[in-house]
Amino acid sequence: MADWMSDFRKLVEHSYDTNGNYSVVLLAHSMGSPMSLYFLTQMTQSWKNKYIRALITLAGVWGGSIKALKVFAAGDDLGAYMLPAHTMRGQQRTSPSTAWLLPSKYFWDSNEVLVELPDLGNVTVNNFKDFFDAMDYPVGYEMTKDTEHLLGNFPHPGVEIHCLYGSGVSTVEKLSYKKKSDFPLKPQLTNGNGDGTVNIRSLRGCLRWGDGDPRLLKRRKNTLKTQTMRHSKEHKKPPVYHAEFPGLDHMAILKDAQVINYIRSTVGNMNQE
Repeated sequence: MADWMSDFRKLVEHSYDTNGNYSVVLLAHSMGSPMSLYFLTQMTQSWKNKYIRALITLAGVWGGSIKALKVFAAGDDLGAYMLPAHTMRGQQRTSPSTAWLLPSKYFWDSNEVLVELPDLGNVTVNNFKDFFDAMDYPVGYEMTKDTEHLLGNFPHPGVEIHCLYGSGVSTVEKLSYKKKSDFPLKPQLTNGNGDGTVNIRSLRGCLRWGDGDPRLLKRRKNTLKTQTMRHSKEHKKPPVYHAEFPGLDHMAILKDAQVINYIRSTVGNMNQE
């Protein structure tokens, strides 16, 4: 990651230098959001003040996703129905990025059951080791240990944020196994609110930098109004804006007309400053 950090920093600085010293707007989708957050937390505030105008995120996986547990257990067909999920699992579970996307203890309470395992106990954010041991896949837990600390306690990125995401799409929020023989490839899925990939509490994670109560955001499932603005409690920090688009799924957000218009309008206004 050190090489990527260095290369990305150089890219930002090059873009600034070759475009009339205009600060850069970063645009990220899905896992690109926590990646951008990690990058920004490694930069000094003076660097961010000079080079970064804003970060716009689409469907950000701020606090992980229950779907990452499903990928480790049973795989995911990624919408390609000719490829069974369990066939994809072999490759998918080798990616450290999948471990980084496991549900975060800063977003899920320690007593919330994420996976129900017969005779093996339940899995929460506090015992992922048991989950991987049950699958005889200790590498998964080693990857989890390598990545779970990267965002620390979810600090403010120190730049203006525009956080766009969908909601109201059925999204897996718990895996259950009624028989021991079903584990791990045949989970029964309990679904809840999200964008089809990311749970709503994770998508709304950016609100934690504003005036939302993090404790309430853990469990709140109601739909917020679209294009509500949230500012940081500490006025010295850059503002946080969010727009929630009911019915918009994780990938459709990339081509939705409302989202594109939001980005065009926002960046256009910035260019006129």
